[in-house]
Amino acid sequence: MTDMFSKEKRSEIMSRVRSKSGLDRTVHNWLCGVHIKHKMYPKVEMNPDILLEGPNVYVFLDSCFWHGCPLHFREPKSSSAGIDWRAKIRKNIERDKKRVMLPYKWIQVWEHDIRSGKYKDILLKVVFYSKNSGEIADEGN
Repeated sequence: MTDMFSKEKRSEIMSRVRSKSGLDRTVHNWLCGVHIKHKMYPKVEMNPDILLEGPNVYVFLDSCFWHGCPLHFREPKSSSAGIDWRAKIRKNIERDKKRVMLPYKWIQVWEHDIRSGKYKDILLKVVFYSKNSGEIADEGN
């Protein structure tokens, strides 16, 4: 069955779909619980997952698999349904490298930091340092 939309239009439509992963919900629920003001999925360049409103820092929650975590990434052994996962992951990694050019402050939080609970310390550090010194700890850029 052929798609009723052009490849470009389908890409535009799909780029607007934001799935809420368990990782996103975990971080969101914790931020709400400790009363840190934040906004999920702010509409800015490169689509960060969270804006921490006090320090005005954007947070990228990155999956170890999809973003090529240096500690946990395992290259897929095969492609399924004709999809080249290796190419998709390489494209994500290349896009992520462009974050250094972003005009705003941001940090990266890996999936393994969320699963281990380390993300709490990372985000508290960002909020604490911004309130006390006007700067953030060097987590992302």
